[in-house]
Amino acid sequence: MKKLLLAAMALLAAGCASTQSHYSQSPTQNFRLAGADDLLVIAGAIETRDDSNGWTVQRTNTLTVTINGERALQGKLNREYTGDLVGGWKDKSTAALCSSSKELVQHVILNTVQYSYRYSPRCVFLIDGEMAVTLTF
Repeated sequence: MKKLLLAAMALLAAGCASTQSHYSQSPTQNFRLAGADDLLVIAGAIETRDDSNGWTVQRTNTLTVTINGERALQGKLNREYTGDLVGGWKDKSTAALCSSSKELVQHVILNTVQYSYRYSPRCVFLIDGEMAVTLTF
């Protein structure tokens, strides 16, 4: 009986595990480094991933920035989408200084009022210490 109960609990826990992902894409922007002729196309994306084991939810926010389609920086932001990240592209150093504003949002679900926060992340992106663009999501 004890083995049957443990097997049922394991099956229930496995059935409740899930992952949900959401992507936020910033508009692409053009930038030219000082003294350079080439135009760089810079884009950013944030993947927000909620992993649930049936009891708890673990949220991760991963920022990826590309230059001309090549990854220049990737790293994790905190739950409020803030953090400072460093990376590299070709022979250049890259950095993203991210912050966000938060707004209280009201939802009505089945005649019940609920509140949550909506975050609006923005990242100042630098190439070799030179401010290139501000990415908004």
